[in-house]
Amino acid sequence: MKTIEYLFPDAGYLYGDVGHLFLFDQLFETHRVVRTPLSATPLFAKEDVDFIYLGAMTERYQRDVITKLMPHRERLWELIEGGVHLLLTHNAMDNVGQTINYRGEPYEALGLFDFTVDVQRWPRINQFILGDFDGLGVTAHKSQFTTTVFGPEMEGKHFFTTLKGMGANPKDKREGIHYKNVYATQCMGPFFVINPPVMKLILREMGLPEDLPAEASGTAAYETRLAEFGRPRCRQLMEV
Repeated sequence: MKTIEYLFPDAGYLYGDVGHLFLFDQLFETHRVVRTPLSATPLFAKEDVDFIYLGAMTERYQRDVITKLMPHRERLWELIEGGVHLLLTHNAMDNVGQTINYRGEPYEALGLFDFTVDVQRWPRINQFILGDFDGLGVTAHKSQFTTTVFGPEMEGKHFFTTLKGMGANPKDKREGIHYKNVYATQCMGPFFVINPPVMKLILREMGLPEDLPAEASGTAAYETRLAEFGRPRCRQLMEV
């Protein structure tokens, strides 16, 4: 039996990230699932877990989450090095970088990975994403007012390369984090719902059955998006 932790679902619930919880509830229905509220100590700080998920949150909650996790960052890194699956979407990924520069006011993030995030209220970035992850097509969406700069230690640790849409920033096609079993992306949820091949890969890594709920229809929708986003005439509605 696996131990699954939904980290702070009362804070990380924006955009389509609730859809991830619906998916994980079905995938892990025979396993131990723990929902840790922001007011509680993370389960991973007290015992071993196999899978941690944290989704998008407001900027106010983002600071609260970083403050809450800061005493446990060494433990979180220990688990990452030990192979725990850590999935982060949208600005949950920002929390594990070095600093977040919020409109000229920098504050410390968890410092687990070598990147910085700059927050500006304008322009807002609204894009679809077409990417490549080790030969797997990735489709996604972005709605954010942040750009990211990867440091030298991020070499070889990005999740996927964007073919259309912004990566870390307008000049960097690298997107997200893939280090050991960390899968993090600044794309919106439900990223892991709309990319069945990525979710199946994660399940395979965990030694679990790869069957997904409504897999036939989900895969058909994914393949349709891949074809549509890949059309030469398919353009962004709003660029950076």
